[in-house]
Amino acid sequence: MTAAVALLYVALLIGKLAAAGRDLFGDEAFYWMCAQRLDVAFADHPFMTALLARGGVELLGPSPLGLRIAFIACGALLPALVWLLARPVVGARDAWCAAGLSLCAPATAHLGVIAIPDVPLMLFGALALLGFERATRTGAAGAWLVAGLGCALALSTHYRGVLFPCAFGCFLVGTRAGRARLRTGRAWAALGVALLGLLPVVLYNVRLDWAPLKYQGAERHSGGFDLEGLLEHLPAQAAVVTPALYVACLAALVSLLRRWRRGDERAAVFAIFALAHLGLFLVTSPIADSEHATVHWPAPGYLPLLVFVPGVVRDWVARAADAAARRRRRIGAALVPGIGLVGLAFVFVEWSTGWPGYGPLHRPFAGWADAVAATERHLDETPPGPDGKVLVVADDYLLAGNLEMRLGDRVEVFVLDHPKNVAHGRQKQYALWRLDEAGLRARRAGRDALLVFDRDQGRSRTWDEWRAHGDAMFARAVELEAVYAEGKRPERPRFFVVRGEGVRGE
Repeated sequence: MTAAVALLYVALLIGKLAAAGRDLFGDEAFYWMCAQRLDVAFADHPFMTALLARGGVELLGPSPLGLRIAFIACGALLPALVWLLARPVVGARDAWCAAGLSLCAPATAHLGVIAIPDVPLMLFGALALLGFERATRTGAAGAWLVAGLGCALALSTHYRGVLFPCAFGCFLVGTRAGRARLRTGRAWAALGVALLGLLPVVLYNVRLDWAPLKYQGAERHSGGFDLEGLLEHLPAQAAVVTPALYVACLAALVSLLRRWRRGDERAAVFAIFALAHLGLFLVTSPIADSEHATVHWPAPGYLPLLVFVPGVVRDWVARAADAAARRRRRIGAALVPGIGLVGLAFVFVEWSTGWPGYGPLHRPFAGWADAVAATERHLDETPPGPDGKVLVVADDYLLAGNLEMRLGDRVEVFVLDHPKNVAHGRQKQYALWRLDEAGLRARRAGRDALLVFDRDQGRSRTWDEWRAHGDAMFARAVELEAVYAEGKRPERPRFFVVRGEGVRGE
């Protein structure tokens, strides 16, 4: 078992490193720009993602691998924390199985391939749960400190990090064993440590009149109640965990709830943590944001369930009525990790080589190199500013981050007020950086620039209006090149490079 898990771990790490050279995924492009402009928080997330990205870039240079290397390291640490979490609860054998399952479930195994907040959030959630489980079992001061530190780091990573201390609070307040722990000063000290993680977010939100918190908590979920969201939630979760493992996780949750009912406080710790994520996002799925990917949000809730899945599956096989039934159940048990491994192999082959060309996996990373190359071809034709940099105006944040990373110190990148920037809660950040349209007019009036459009980021029926809006930022706009690249409409040019002559002032 140990050798098999170690071999899988090495293979997965090699796959992540092989896939890490691709151009930046949309969110990563924004995090790249944040990493170059560090702050206590940003418009849609606290500082941790940008800090990790900046650390990797300082270590390996301005490249996709540099941006992602710290996240690959976070993903690589997760199986070790799962093993440490499981070892005293279910024994060494099942602990190795649980660590192996974390390398098979797509929801956890892919972590680090792209530089997004969910990677450190999962790691810090595992750290917090590890500390809290030890603290409530042994009362050790060090364990309480680890629990508080894990929560603080999670709160410094994403707003969803608040679910970790909330889950622990439910155990401490809602169970007899938990209330006994509250009578000690160590639990309150851990809470104080955890709240330190809120300070950067609070300071930043006060500066912006709580606009980031309003966006995350309300504005992005303004589509109203839609029962279809609930009907889509469960199949989507089964897909990201794999159906067999999803069923096994639900069985593990039911087992934990039964043990909790019989007075098992260890079962209560794990069940409450799982329910805080799986239950909350299930209940709120009818009002959840339908414009952006949210399927990964419940993922931390599977961590405590992975600890108990091996035992649940083993008991299920053992309860077979006869030898034939036992063989069938063993095949079913093999599907728990097996489906995930097959799916991961497909995903990593696609990400690493581009074969077999499955659009939903390949397309978000494709085309950016073509846009960068086309822009670079026209840099020498555009007069630089006093700082020696050519002014480049991208029409959205995805294009802006990729251009800034690849072209480096040769360019100064501004971003038009694209509807996508607003929909993803990032327009406020560009306004703060004064890299939006208002900043362009105020700071670079009269300058010539290269204006780059990405037709994929807009709707076809509004394309002509958006193109005219971008051109109108200049006294004169002349199209230099139309670029065919992989995207939503392969029969049409995707990118357009335009020479903008004279930025219009205020």
